[in-house]
Amino acid sequence: MTTSSSAMIMLRAGLLVLQHHTRRHSYVTSSYSTTTTALHASHPNNNSMITHKESLMHGHALSIAQAAIAAVDPRRAVLSHLTYSPSTHLLSVEDGNDSTSTTLEYDLNDYNNILIAAFGKASVPMVEALCSEVLCRIPPHINMQTRGTVITKHHHATQQDRNTLNKYNIAVVEAGHPVPDIQGQRAAEALLGMCNTCNDRTLVLCCISGGGSALLCAPTPPLTLQHLQETNIALLQSGMTIQDMNRIRKRLERGKGGKLALACTAQNNATVLGLVLSDVIGDPLDVIASGPTVICNNDGDVASLVEGYNLRDVLPEDVLQVLLHGDVDVLQDTNNSTNTNTNTNNNKVHNVLVGNNEQAVEAAAEQATQLGYNTVILGSTIEGEAATVANMYVSLAQQLKMTSSKYNIAALPAALIGGGETTVTLSSTNSGKGGRNQELCLAAALALKQKGLRDVVLASVGTDGTDGPTDAAGAIVDGGTVDRIESTLNLNLKGDEALRRHDSYHFLQGSSDSASAGDDASALVKTGPTGTNVADVAVILVR
Repeated sequence: MTTSSSAMIMLRAGLLVLQHHTRRHSYVTSSYSTTTTALHASHPNNNSMITHKESLMHGHALSIAQAAIAAVDPRRAVLSHLTYSPSTHLLSVEDGNDSTSTTLEYDLNDYNNILIAAFGKASVPMVEALCSEVLCRIPPHINMQTRGTVITKHHHATQQDRNTLNKYNIAVVEAGHPVPDIQGQRAAEALLGMCNTCNDRTLVLCCISGGGSALLCAPTPPLTLQHLQETNIALLQSGMTIQDMNRIRKRLERGKGGKLALACTAQNNATVLGLVLSDVIGDPLDVIASGPTVICNNDGDVASLVEGYNLRDVLPEDVLQVLLHGDVDVLQDTNNSTNTNTNTNNNKVHNVLVGNNEQAVEAAAEQATQLGYNTVILGSTIEGEAATVANMYVSLAQQLKMTSSKYNIAALPAALIGGGETTVTLSSTNSGKGGRNQELCLAAALALKQKGLRDVVLASVGTDGTDGPTDAAGAIVDGGTVDRIESTLNLNLKGDEALRRHDSYHFLQGSSDSASAGDDASALVKTGPTGTNVADVAVILVR
């Protein structure tokens, strides 16, 4: 792209280094390198030119998003709840927050083997934290045997990760997400097989994070992997909440709904500790990764979900038979899905929440305040259709711009921070590409343009760095974004049409042909896989 007078803001935060002073470990997350362009070319509509304030706010929004992601680094999350003393052989785990915390203690003299069962987008760094704090510090005379499996999303593990965990006889498997694949199925079945070989001298350490539902994929016979793949695609397109989606998944698979814990404890009497990084609103432990270590049978009638989301014509017939007519295992209900300390029927399973979206939102708010904004947290439970939520955010920004109102929630400059997880309902014929954060940003950009709002910048990112089936974490937009992209590249694809087609990725990157456009006109935020996953964070800045 060539412009007569253009100014490019290159925001490269580089490697985000999180220093942990315990035993001289230094942990590094994914590189957070993002390019945002300020276009000052001669456009047909001069109102599309980015303003000086907007240029500054773009940088601020990215800095705030970066702070949110850094705050939920999985290594730090695990290490903040867990300590091991080689002298006493006690593994201590803090369960709860500062005001209501209790301490769980595990005497490693009581065990002769440790099984690592980990799945989710943050599973690799979570297990690496366990290795650095516990496994590598166990005295040789205890003669502890370790083994296990880590299942993470494709491209979320490095060769260095594999080498590190292989020292402890822990295999790393990359598998499909959000649609499961054969690699995930084989790894899940192997892991469940290990669980069945546990005994009363086994300590099972489970590292559970968002994405685990797709990655721990073990269909209940007679269902097959293909059945689950077709079902996951249908559920993803339905606009269903993750709570409802996982209610269905539990009925179709082994390992979910507490069945992994039962495999360890029902006959073998092993001890299970689940460390959970939440990507679900409200942190219900029986929903995160479909609750593999939370035995619960209060999920209600899934037949109503089939009817409510019009799934009869899109789910495989064998799946419908299981959901509508299949027998449901009766499991003892021991969890109200709100407590962080959850025991199964034999009192040998505990789950501890180590991180969530609220922590990311609070860190974002702190960063915004440090940058000079009057900050308001809208909450960490925001959900709904992405485009609807976008219009709500823009309406709040419009209200803030009405400086004459004495009832404004904050004085300018203001920052609104929201966390949660929106949804996008797709049709079976949808051919677009994008994710919920990109769709939210495109809808917001169109609304900002329609209302004529300037000096308002909105960013929305998935903390895992992968928004939908794309390589973008989300996007950052302002009131001139739509006009700049449309007029600069002369796209056949217009913003409103892209939203209708759910094709936010191709529009926001600046061209339907990513190979030819480069990054110069892109509104996308690309972080690469961050190693964490606590749902989404939105930042709305108003001056």
